[in-house]
Amino acid sequence: MKKNRNKGFTLSEALITLSIVGVLAVIILPGLIKDSMNRAMVSSLKGVITNLNDAINTELVNKRALTLKDTDFYKDPNKFLRTLDAIKVVSDNSLFVSSYKTISGTSSNTASMDASATLKNGATLGIIKNNTGNSQIYIDTNGQKGPNIFGLDCFVVTIVTQNDTAKGDHAGDIGCTTAESSSISSCKSDGTTCYCALERSGFDYKYLELTDIY
Repeated sequence: MKKNRNKGFTLSEALITLSIVGVLAVIILPGLIKDSMNRAMVSSLKGVITNLNDAINTELVNKRALTLKDTDFYKDPNKFLRTLDAIKVVSDNSLFVSSYKTISGTSSNTASMDASATLKNGATLGIIKNNTGNSQIYIDTNGQKGPNIFGLDCFVVTIVTQNDTAKGDHAGDIGCTTAESSSISSCKSDGTTCYCALERSGFDYKYLELTDIY
């Protein structure tokens, strides 16, 4: 009576299997790494925004201020940035790279800043005061490390200077104001609307692939 014996893989079968696994890894891994990096950058951005919001509200309350101009954000931006666990603060934009790219590949020189800081988590912040309208903060989630692209690791965030009851904006509000566009197509070409698109997507790290943001 013959005994049935389980056959193992032959060398050629094992090599074919390894080759298939290798091809799949080449196809899948870059996407997984990209997704992981994008998740990390969005998570870092949300953390910075939360800390900024807390610091701004604390300033408004402590100074009993009705506008951002009566806080250290305007009067002493270096001092304000030191409240955010900063490890280095300067009175210019030298902590940022000299230029950033948009998603479409065009280059944009870094704006002049009143103060900038590197935080303990590696993010870089830059304050741009505006005496006639809302101010801005540049946030590079990983400092001078790449990719240095608006909408991926660098975002421009608006801070409302004073109450605007007609628009529903309040002094110290951080993020996308009612007047700003969240067009993904604009974000890809100039980078200034990327934060709005990301915010209105619910901070979906794949926000650039969505079609319902307008």
